[in-house]
Amino acid sequence: MSWTCARPATRRKAGQWVDVANLSTGAAVRASTNPALGHIACHSTEWSAFLHAVRSDQLGR
Repeated sequence: MSWTCARPATRRKAGQWVDVANLSTGAAVRASTNPALGHIACHSTEWSAFLHAVRSDQLGR
Protein backbone atom coordinates (compact mmCIF):
# COMPACT_ATOMS: atom_id res chain seq x y z
CA MET A 1 0.00 0.00 0.00
CA SER A 2 1.09 3.56 -0.66
CA TRP A 3 0.22 5.86 2.25
CA THR A 4 -0.43 9.61 2.15
CA CYS A 5 -0.51 11.80 5.24
CA ALA A 6 -3.92 13.49 5.49
CA ARG A 7 -3.32 16.60 7.58
CA PRO A 8 -6.04 19.12 8.45
CA ALA A 9 -6.16 22.39 6.54
CA THR A 10 -5.32 24.29 9.73
CA ARG A 11 -2.28 23.41 11.82
CA ARG A 12 -3.12 21.50 14.95
CA LYS A 13 -1.09 19.66 17.53
CA ALA A 14 1.32 17.07 16.19
CA GLY A 15 -0.22 13.64 15.92
CA GLN A 16 -3.75 14.76 15.13
CA TRP A 17 -3.85 13.41 11.59
CA VAL A 18 -4.00 10.08 9.81
CA ASP A 19 -2.43 8.30 6.86
CA VAL A 20 -4.72 7.22 4.02
CA ALA A 21 -4.12 4.64 1.30
CA ASN A 22 -6.27 4.07 -1.77
CA LEU A 23 -7.49 0.50 -2.18
CA SER A 24 -9.19 -1.05 -5.18
CA THR A 25 -12.33 -1.40 -3.04
CA GLY A 26 -12.10 1.87 -1.07
CA ALA A 27 -9.55 3.26 1.38
CA ALA A 28 -7.46 2.32 4.40
CA VAL A 29 -6.79 4.62 7.35
CA ARG A 30 -4.13 4.38 10.06
CA ALA A 31 -2.68 6.55 12.82
CA SER A 32 0.29 8.57 11.56
CA THR A 33 1.95 8.47 14.95
CA ASN A 34 1.78 4.68 15.33
CA PRO A 35 1.34 2.86 12.01
CA ALA A 36 2.39 -0.45 13.58
CA LEU A 37 -1.04 -0.65 15.22
CA GLY A 38 -2.53 -1.51 11.84
CA HIS A 39 -5.22 0.09 9.73
CA ILE A 40 -8.98 0.17 9.16
CA ALA A 41 -10.22 -0.59 5.65
CA CYS A 42 -13.41 1.06 4.36
CA HIS A 43 -15.48 0.20 1.31
CA SER A 44 -15.67 3.01 -1.25
CA THR A 45 -19.32 3.82 -0.35
CA GLU A 46 -18.43 4.11 3.35
CA TRP A 47 -15.37 6.24 2.56
CA SER A 48 -17.39 8.57 0.31
CA ALA A 49 -20.06 8.97 3.01
CA PHE A 50 -17.39 9.74 5.62
CA LEU A 51 -15.70 12.35 3.41
CA HIS A 52 -19.08 13.97 2.69
CA ALA A 53 -19.84 14.17 6.42
CA VAL A 54 -16.44 15.73 7.17
CA ARG A 55 -16.66 18.27 4.34
CA SER A 56 -20.19 19.33 5.27
CA ASP A 57 -19.29 19.57 9.00
CA GLN A 58 -21.78 16.88 10.04
CA LEU A 59 -19.46 15.32 12.60
CA GLY A 60 -19.56 16.50 16.19
CA ARG A 61 -16.44 17.88 17.80
